[in-house]
Amino acid sequence: MGISLGVWTHSNPESAPITIKKQTGSNMVKKTLLSLAIAATTAGLAGCNISSVETHNDNVDTTPVTSGTVGNGGQATEITRVIYNPSSTNAAGLPNIPLITDLLIQGLAGADSDCASEDTATCLDGTIPFPGGDIALGGAGYNPIFSAVGDLDGFSTVSAIDVAFDGALDATSIVTTPGALTNVLLVPLNYTNDPIAGGKPLNNDAPALNAANPFGAPVSIEASVVTYSDSADDANNVLRIMPKEPLKSKTRYLVVVTDGLKDAEGVGVRSSTTFSLLAVATADAQDPTAAKLQGAIRSWVGLAKGITGGLGQQLETSDIAYTTTFTTGGGTEVLSGMAAPGLVNAAVNQTMPADLRYVIESNLVSSNGDVTAAAAGFIGYVNALPEQNKTGIITALGGAEAWQANAGAAVALAAALPQPAPRVADFTVKEVPLTALGITGTNLNISNGSIKLPYYLSAPDTTSLATLSTTALRSFAGFWQADDTLGTDLSALLSAVNIPASAVTPPSSNVTRLFPLAKTGLHTSETNPLGYVDVPVSVFYSSTEDCSASGYDPVIYQHGITTKRTAAIPFAAQVVAADACTAVVAIDLPMHGLDPTDATEKNLLGGLYTAPADMNGDSVTNSTDDLIYGLLQQRHFGLTQSATGTPRSMLVATPGTDGDVSPADGIYDDSGSGSLFINIANFQNTRDNMRQAVMDLLNLNASLKYLNFSDSAVVGADINTNASVKFAGHSLGSIVGTPFLALSNALNGSSNIYLNNVEAGVLANGSGHVTKMIENSFAFGPTIVDGFEALGNQASTPLDLSQGSSLFELTMHIFQATIDSADPMNFAGMLNASAAGSGVLMFEIVGDGASNAPDLVVPPAAFADNGTPPRVLLDNVLQGEDGSNDKLADTSAAPLAGATPLASAAGFTAATQSEGDGSQYLRRKVSFTAGDHSSFGELDDATGTEMIGQVNEFFDNDGKVLTMTNTAIVKQ
Repeated sequence: MGISLGVWTHSNPESAPITIKKQTGSNMVKKTLLSLAIAATTAGLAGCNISSVETHNDNVDTTPVTSGTVGNGGQATEITRVIYNPSSTNAAGLPNIPLITDLLIQGLAGADSDCASEDTATCLDGTIPFPGGDIALGGAGYNPIFSAVGDLDGFSTVSAIDVAFDGALDATSIVTTPGALTNVLLVPLNYTNDPIAGGKPLNNDAPALNAANPFGAPVSIEASVVTYSDSADDANNVLRIMPKEPLKSKTRYLVVVTDGLKDAEGVGVRSSTTFSLLAVATADAQDPTAAKLQGAIRSWVGLAKGITGGLGQQLETSDIAYTTTFTTGGGTEVLSGMAAPGLVNAAVNQTMPADLRYVIESNLVSSNGDVTAAAAGFIGYVNALPEQNKTGIITALGGAEAWQANAGAAVALAAALPQPAPRVADFTVKEVPLTALGITGTNLNISNGSIKLPYYLSAPDTTSLATLSTTALRSFAGFWQADDTLGTDLSALLSAVNIPASAVTPPSSNVTRLFPLAKTGLHTSETNPLGYVDVPVSVFYSSTEDCSASGYDPVIYQHGITTKRTAAIPFAAQVVAADACTAVVAIDLPMHGLDPTDATEKNLLGGLYTAPADMNGDSVTNSTDDLIYGLLQQRHFGLTQSATGTPRSMLVATPGTDGDVSPADGIYDDSGSGSLFINIANFQNTRDNMRQAVMDLLNLNASLKYLNFSDSAVVGADINTNASVKFAGHSLGSIVGTPFLALSNALNGSSNIYLNNVEAGVLANGSGHVTKMIENSFAFGPTIVDGFEALGNQASTPLDLSQGSSLFELTMHIFQATIDSADPMNFAGMLNASAAGSGVLMFEIVGDGASNAPDLVVPPAAFADNGTPPRVLLDNVLQGEDGSNDKLADTSAAPLAGATPLASAAGFTAATQSEGDGSQYLRRKVSFTAGDHSSFGELDDATGTEMIGQVNEFFDNDGKVLTMTNTAIVKQ
C-alpha cells in the first residue's frame, strides 16, 4: 500500500491519493532571510565585547554547549540546554533553533516577490518573507514546502510547538497548570491591532502590545517529551507543546520554558549559551540585524518574567530556559470574507432581493460576464414588469433619476465579488428513474445537470482532448490569487462613496486574512471573463410520489473523498422513503466526479450526457463520444493522477496502450475520482480545494430555491420555499461541511441575505487538524507518510522526511498552517455560536475496545489520555489487521485531530439515549461501538440502520429531536 512518486495504489474508496512532484536544485533548503539574519548575529555579538564570540562570520564554534555548573559536593554537573545555535544549520540548511517563532517574520512581512508593487519596502501582506518560496510549481528549484512557507500569514492554530534540547528530559517534571510551579506555558498576548500588520490598511498603526494588560489567560496545553525518528531511540530530548483547544487566529502567543523542567538526571534545564548571552548582555549589539534579535530576546524574557511573576514565581533571566513568541495565521477570516464581502468593506455588501439577484445572475451568464450587457438586460427586465411591481423596484433603487445607475452598480458588484448568491442551473436530464439507468433497489428519480459556480482555482480547457492535455497542469499547479481587478471593476461605485481604489487593492497575490478576496482562475479559455465552471449537480427524489403541489424539502448531501455525487443514492433512498417530499441535492467535490472504470458509472456517463459533436476524431458521433463528453463535464475535468503523481487524461488515445490494459476500452485503468484533491506537491492547492468546496456548498445553499429539476417550466417551482434546509456530509464531506454549516448559520441575514439557515445538519465521520488525522489514518497514513519520505529522497542530497523525523514534523506543521483557513477545528467556535438557531448531529465510530476497531479511515481521535499514539492502542484490539501500514511514531499523537475533539471544541455533548422534546435545537455527538467508516455511506449494516433512523427523526423535527433505537451499539 502507498505511493511511489505519487502513484496511488490503495484500493479503499475513501482513501486519499497524495500527489508529489520531483524536486530540483543542489539542496532542498537554500539560505533564507532567517538564516542570514541569525548568522549575522555573530557580528553583532562581537560589538558587545562578548569574548566567546570572536569572529564576524559563520566560522564560530557550533559545538553544542554542555559544560555546566558545580553541583553538590563540588562535582561538575552537565547541564541540558535548549538547542539554540543560530550560526549552525541542520541537514536542510535551517538554523538550529526552535523554528515556530516570530523570527521567521522578522523584518517586513511579505517583502519578497509576492509583492504587487515593485517597491517591496511598501509591501505588507502579512506573509512570511521567504524568497525560497517564490518559485512556482514547474519552475527550476521549486519546493512545495518553501512555497507554502512563503505564503503563510502565521503559524498553525492547532499544531504542536517543539523545543529540542541537547540531552534527555524528565517528562514527569513537566508542570503546565498555571501556578507557582509552572514550567511550561503558552500565553496569548493582547495587541491593540494585528500583531504582524498593525492597523494596516486602515490607519498604518504599528503593532502595539497592550502594556496595561499584556497577557491573556494561559492556554490549556498538553506538554510531553518525544523522540524524533531520526534521533537515537532513547533520546527523549524534544519538549512538545500541544494546544488542547484551537488557538485564536491572528494572535501572538508567548512560549515560556523555565528551569523547573528537569533533565533525565533531575537537573534543571537551561538556555543555550548564545540565547543567554543575548538575554543578559548589558551592551547593545552594533550590527542592526543582531540588535533586532537581541531586542526580541530581551523583550521575550521580560514578558516571560512578567507572566511567571503574576503566577507567584520570582525568576531571574537565567531561570528562563527558552522563550519566544509566534503569531498564528488566519482561521475563519478568508472564507468569512469570501462569503460576506461586506465584512471586509461594508460599502460592497449586496442587498438586492434574492429574486432580483437571480435575474442579474441570469443576465451575467447569458452575456458571459459582460457587465454592460447584463445591466441592460436587468433594466429591461424591470421595465417589462407590471407597473405596480416596477414602481417598487425603481423606488428601492433610488427613484426615477438614479435607479438605472444604481442597477448598473448592483450588476457590477454581482460580477466582481465572490459573495455566494443564487446561481443558474440547467437540468438536461429530468425525472429519469434510476432503474432505467441500471441502478435497482430504489424508488428514486434522478434529474441531472449543471450549476454555474465561480471557480477560484484554475480549470483545464475541456474544449477538446487536445486542449485538455495542454492545460491539465492548471488544476494541479494553481491556487487562489488575490483579486487585483476590484479597483477597476468597481471604480464608479468606489468613486461614488469616496473610497479610493487602493482600499480594495491587494498588497500581493496572497489571499489571507489581510486581503481575503480571491479572483476566479483560468478556465475554458484564458479570456473567460466570468470565471465560472459548470459543476455537475444531481437531484434524487421520489419516482412514485408527486410533490409538485407543495414542492420538495431540500437536503444537501456532500460525499467523501474519492467517491462522487452518486454516493448520495443510498442516503437519498432512505430519506425519501421516510419523507416522500424530500429532494436530495448533490454536487461533486472539487476534482471529483463519475468514474469511467466503474461499470455503473460508465453507464451513467453515457446515459446522462449527449455529445454535441464528434469528440474523438473518428467522424462519427456515437456512445463513445457521449462517454468522452460526459467525462469532460465532470468536476475532475476528465483528469486523474498519473504514475508520476501529476494530472493526466482518463482517456487513452489508442486503446490497449498507455495504461489501458484490462479491458482495452480507451480508459486509463488507474483512473479515479478525487485522486488529485490532496496534493503534497502544492500545499496551497490542497487548501484551496477545501476552501473551494466550502464556497461551492454556500453557493448551492443560496441557489436551492431556484433549481428547476422537474418538468415544470416555472423556475423555483420544485423546491418548497417554506421548507428549512438540511445538510448531511460524510467523511471529507463532513470536513468541508463543518465550515459550511458554521458560515451559513453565522452569516445568513444581514451579512449575506442569500444564505439559508441550515436548520438541521449531520456531520458523519469528520475531523479537525486534518494533517495529523491523515497521518493517524490506516487508509490515508501510508500514502502521505510514504509521499513525504519520497519527497525527501528526491533531493540531490537526500533528506530524512520519514514519519516522525524532525523535518517531517516541521513539514506537517507547515502543511497544517497552510490549510488552517479551511480546517474544521478553526470553525468550531463559529459553529458553536449558532447553537440557538440550528441543530447538528455528529457521528463517529469509536469501536468497542475488543473486536470492533474505531474508524480506520478518519480516526475519531489521535490522542489517548496517556499520550500514547492511538495506533498503539489499536494494535492491542484489532484482529486480523495487516498492520503493514502501522508506522509508529510517538510524534503522531495530536489532541485536536479527529471527531471527538472537534465535537468538544464545537460545544457538542455526548448522547447515549433519545433526547429532545422539540422545543430547542440539539447539538449532539453519537459515538458508535460497532460499524466502520462506510456505515454511513452504505447504510447496509446495523450501525448504518441506526444512523439513518436518527437522521430521519432529526430532520423531521428540524434538529430538535434525537431518537435512538439500538443503544447497544452506542457508547454509554
